[in-house]
Amino acid sequence: MDLWLLLFNLWHLLSGDEKGPPCPTKSTTETDTDFNKRLATHDASADVISFREHQSITKGLLGMAVHSSDLIHFMGVADPATIWKALEDKYQASVGIHFTSLMGCVFYLPKASDSDSLTKTIKEITDIKAQFKVIESAE
Repeated sequence: MDLWLLLFNLWHLLSGDEKGPPCPTKSTTETDTDFNKRLATHDASADVISFREHQSITKGLLGMAVHSSDLIHFMGVADPATIWKALEDKYQASVGIHFTSLMGCVFYLPKASDSDSLTKTIKEITDIKAQFKVIESAE
């Protein structure tokens, strides 16, 4: 996923390195009408429009990459960094637990003393390797 976003120069939106243009704040001497005009000008600026377009593209790419059960994290959220954080919180812990479990399997592999036990050990190593690849692709 990160490679796709890097390809389109959008990774910085998920990593939180890029924030949108700051929203104007109303000064104490400013009238509501003047502030609303300034706010409308801000929202119509090229920087804000470009940033929102990049957010939409990033959110779309992210949405295409996740399982349909994870689309719940996209509801009502415009900021792709917030979605990324929710997905990271959900999956990061489970990946760590799975990795620790697999490392335990590696340390408890039986020692091969004959051809039958060697074949069994090789099969177990191959299975563990495949599970590590699944973890790697999940990240």
